[in-house]
Amino acid sequence: MGLDNLAPKDNGIELDNSTELVDGRELLIRRKADRIKSRTTRKYHRESKRKNAALVKSKGKAVGVSGHKSSLDGFSKKSSLPPHHKELFNEAGRFANNVHEYIDKDGVVRRLSKKGRGKLKEVLIVLLSACDYVSNQIGVPKHKYFDTISHDAFMLRHAKRFGYAISSSSWYRYIAILKAMNIFRGESIWSFNNTSENKNTRSEPSYKWFSKDFLTKIGAYKDHIKVSVNLAYSKAKKNGLSFIWKVKNAAMYKENTTASFDFSSPPI
Repeated sequence: MGLDNLAPKDNGIELDNSTELVDGRELLIRRKADRIKSRTTRKYHRESKRKNAALVKSKGKAVGVSGHKSSLDGFSKKSSLPPHHKELFNEAGRFANNVHEYIDKDGVVRRLSKKGRGKLKEVLIVLLSACDYVSNQIGVPKHKYFDTISHDAFMLRHAKRFGYAISSSSWYRYIAILKAMNIFRGESIWSFNNTSENKNTRSEPSYKWFSKDFLTKIGAYKDHIKVSVNLAYSKAKKNGLSFIWKVKNAAMYKENTTASFDFSSPPI
């Protein structure tokens, strides 16, 4: 038998698209793996919220709207926040209680019930507990940079503060309301590589901050509040903590390539 007889017959079928088929299958496999990972992550965060909320509630450690940290320590002295937080939490609560309607992103006037105003107050207080009132930024001061916080982490803080697990859909609904009211802003971290590809870096929590107008309304720039804020700020700085946004700038390596990525700058 000649070698020609061993070659695959054409039969009118293109035989050079096998690579495309393999690539397609790999893409489907990766997408399935991503979905499984996403479900697993959501389940973990959901169970973590419920577990911590139940623990806080059973021990009577929910600090609610008081000037304490979201933790399992309740009203202990070590969990106290700097003095200005208590007054600003109260003012934020008054502000939320007066939001009877708002205009959503589509320009539609929406009503907010009494229960809705209560939820809005809770979300505001959780976010305010992580606010740097000098820069309006929301995050965690660390020794090298001011780190971003994910919404999942905020929902866990909410569970520890109020003793129940808020659903993701409810949390994001009130975040959307705050954005529509120009109170809260978030900016995703984008990466740009040398092949002109860019993508949202979902593993990195977005930059978040409050509007100056809102902080003015709740009294964050009153003289006695600024004294407390500056004192806490100076103490943190002396302890080596930074209030400058973390800037991502690194090389990311993809399969079979070495594409160099630069990341979007923090908001100014």
